[in-house]
This record gives sequence, C-alpha cells and structure tokens, in this order.
Amino acid sequence: MPPFYNDNLDKMFEAIKFAELNFPKKIKTSTNAKDLITRLLERKPDLRLGAKHGITEIKNHPFFVGFDFELILQRKVRIYIR
Repeated sequence: MPPFYNDNLDKMFEAIKFAELNFPKKIKTSTNAKDLITRLLERKPDLRLGAKHGITEIKNHPFFVGFDFELILQRKVRIYIR
C-alpha cells in the first residue's frame, strides 16, 4: 500500500500533508532503503533528495552502492530487490 493511503480522499490528502511517515514493522526494510524513501518523500521540494544535484544525487545514495546504472540501462543486468 502507498504510505498515506486511505479510502477517504480527504483523510489521505491530510495524511500526505501532515502525517508522519511510518514503515510497517512486519516488513524488513534496510536503513538505506528507509532513508532513500524518506528523503524522496520530503515535503519541502528544495530539501528533497535530487533537488540540488538531480538524478546524480539520487544515484549516489548509499542504497544504490554496487548498482551499475549503465549496465542496467543496457538491460545487461537483472536486479532482484528483497
């Protein structure tokens, strides 16, 4: 489910604007994955990951250590995320 999902659209929009981002405890998420998601969902656009240095800033995030983006773009690598 999306992080702020609610069947009631008004409640969902309020959650998007004001609710704290929480990760389900039953789903194991790495610290780097949580940091990446949190920084991509930053409410203030000028503080959001990628706002200062674009895609390079995102690709340099610790979550992507070991990713060869050129090989991925060439479809020479399969990515399996657990």
